[in-house]
Amino acid sequence: MKKFLSIALALLMVCVMLPVVALADEPSGSIDSASITHAGGHLKNAVSLELKNVTFTESVAVELYSDDTLLTTATLKGVNPGSYGFLTCCIATETADEYWPLTPWTPKDDVVPTKAVLFVDGHEMNMKTF
Repeated sequence: MKKFLSIALALLMVCVMLPVVALADEPSGSIDSASITHAGGHLKNAVSLELKNVTFTESVAVELYSDDTLLTTATLKGVNPGSYGFLTCCIATETADEYWPLTPWTPKDDVVPTKAVLFVDGHEMNMKTF
């Protein structure tokens, strides 16, 4: 009887852990803070985003918008999939960040970013307005 109870208890413990293990693989993340660095009244330097608690298996991307117009997309490269407490995304206007390559775009002084949207493994996770 003790052997049966031990086996039943072990199976029960495994069944209880399955949902927790499944949750660990779910994509997650949020934009903790976002800022635009200005130089001389112009958008010259960068848009910087602090990403928090990012868990991914395939991809992390940040889309930068001006109102409803997509300006560019930065996609994380060169970082192993997994869980990260903090990641910094820098969308520069004059230089490129090797870890966050951008889709082609032409920064203009009269087009100001108004929001950033975080996508993890293809799922929209969070949005931050400026």
